[in-house]
Formats: sequence, structure tokens, C-alpha cells
Amino acid sequence: PTLLPSRPTERLPYLVEHRAKLLERMAEIGRDPTGFAFGMQVPTGATADERRTGLQLAIDSVDAGATHIVLSMPAHLGPEGIEAVAREMAVPLREALG
Repeated sequence: PTLLPSRPTERLPYLVEHRAKLLERMAEIGRDPTGFAFGMQVPTGATADERRTGLQLAIDSVDAGATHIVLSMPAHLGPEGIEAVAREMAVPLREALG
């Protein structure tokens, strides 16, 4: 099995490629893809720069067909990290997507 790439820069091409394959296969077997969810795990990183990169990856992933975004934060950042991710990623992502 192909695993999700560990480098964030490789994740979007992975999503695009595998989503297309899955949709193609669903069409082959006559399954309606309406309502099928495509998730993307986006690393938040530990710095503001990494979170800006993650925010763009999240937006690009939705543009590429992801229907769900999971923000993964390093646990050692604790409550302050959660607040930073909410402020620098979750709120801007919601605003960008409407």
C-alpha cells in the first residue's frame, strides 16, 4: 500500500493522484461519488512560518477536492499551540473557505 507522504510538499500531489484514481474506479463500478468524503491531514508545524505553509496546503487541498481537513499539531506545544493553530490556521481557513 502507498502511504501518505511525510513531507507536506508531497501531500497535495498525493491527494490529487489518489482522489482521481478513486473517482475513476467508482465510475467504473457505477458508484455515485456524491457524498463521498476526501480527507487531508495537514501538519500545523511548530512555528508561525510552518503554520502559514500549512494554511496554504489546507486551502489548496480543499481546492483539489478534499472535503475534510485534519490539522495535526505537535503535542509538545500544549495549550499555547492549540491557541496558535486556532488563531493562525483554523480561523483563517474558515474565513478563506466561507
